[in-house]
Amino acid sequence: MTRRLSGRVIAKTLAPVLKLKFSSFKKIITFEIDTGFSGSLLMPIEYADFLSVSPKGTEFFQQANGEVFGGVVGVATLVWFQQPKLVEVCFAETNVFLLGRKLLENTCLSIDFNRKTLNLSRSCRSLT
Repeated sequence: MTRRLSGRVIAKTLAPVLKLKFSSFKKIITFEIDTGFSGSLLMPIEYADFLSVSPKGTEFFQQANGEVFGGVVGVATLVWFQQPKLVEVCFAETNVFLLGRKLLENTCLSIDFNRKTLNLSRSCRSLT
């Protein structure tokens, strides 16, 4: 079982990103890691159809600027550390793909902005 996921930092924006795959979707999707986002994943609404997700309800989030937005929440199977994992995904009228704090629970995140690298591990020992 994989203990570490590797990503990168986009040079121009310094955004840390990680590429993820869903069981029901062939393409790999790049998510920006946003520790200010309290959910698991946020995606554009049209991806609910691509991932064959049935809506389970609505969830609301507050942005750093105070603006509140809502989205449809569903459950999708994410390939997480090479294992299937059911995760809540918020689908909203947006063009961003965010990976938030809820999915980062019980992981160790290391971002090296100098080298433009990112490592996510189930254990902090495996990052050293």
